[in-house]
Amino acid sequence: MDRKDIISRKNKVHKIFQERSAANGKRVQMEKDLLRFDQGIDLLLTGRTYRECKRLLSCFPTVYGWIKRGTLPLSFRESATRTKKIPAKLIKKQQFAYLLGVYQSKTGEVHKERLSITTRDSCLEKEVKQSLKNLKIRYSETDVHYADRTAKRIYYDSKNLMSLIKEATEDNTTIPKEFIQEKKKLINYLRGIFDSRGTPSYSPHKIKSSQIRRIYPRITITKSDNMSLLSAINTTLHSLGINSRYNPRQNPNQIIINETESIKKIIDYALFKNNEKMQELKENYKYWKETKEHDYNGKFHKLKEKIREERKNKKFKQPPFQQPSSCQAEAS
Repeated sequence: MDRKDIISRKNKVHKIFQERSAANGKRVQMEKDLLRFDQGIDLLLTGRTYRECKRLLSCFPTVYGWIKRGTLPLSFRESATRTKKIPAKLIKKQQFAYLLGVYQSKTGEVHKERLSITTRDSCLEKEVKQSLKNLKIRYSETDVHYADRTAKRIYYDSKNLMSLIKEATEDNTTIPKEFIQEKKKLINYLRGIFDSRGTPSYSPHKIKSSQIRRIYPRITITKSDNMSLLSAINTTLHSLGINSRYNPRQNPNQIIINETESIKKIIDYALFKNNEKMQELKENYKYWKETKEHDYNGKFHKLKEKIREERKNKKFKQPPFQQPSSCQAEAS
């Protein structure tokens, strides 16, 4: 964009602000977004590069999307959803457990009026939309543009709903009691956590007693700056027999699962709804189970082979026959 286009874009957004700020009840948020928009415009007009602008303004990637692609900040848009009262029984439904697991894993503090989930994972996007449809919630969606990628934001406005979520999760610090008390809901909730923040990885390790490199499955759940929620998730996993490890002092942002039986339980509970991740985990678990048993006994098997080899060699290397001495003959 040249200087003329940038100034034209700025004037257009300011005009929209004047038209909508008094009508949609979001003037405060619109003012904040307009300020960020103007800051991004001013940086571009100075002739700075994208990298320089990003260093000077942390939100510049988002602002750059508004400017270059001609989109508007969310607060400027006329939402396709209507804010309405949500019945308290909604949060007790099975589909909502999954949705809340995703939301809690992706947000910091609970927003006052908007349920918003942003993701670049097409499988997670599909599951979130399906959960909202099953709950008969008419959501809106928009693209969020970054410098090198685009994400999808799915959102729904309801002060009543967000108030219920804030109360049930104690402002995103714990798991709702209703889920802990009912195993099926708890599993659906954890599926939301695993799909959003769970990452299966496969680390090769060389065994001391073998030259073969084995592949070991390992699952990590990562969530920044929320030790209270991670502690609650870790405790809940243990209640299901999954021996996860969480050390807030050494690694406050990550739960690790890598024991054989715990991986098996994750497969049994189908905690990944992503079919590709789950299938790969199953295949690697089967291979891991077979090879790990062999590796644990590797040294023992090597010792047995050595004994067999020694016995085999003795058969072919018998000492020559010797005549018994006179003392041995008399004794006999």
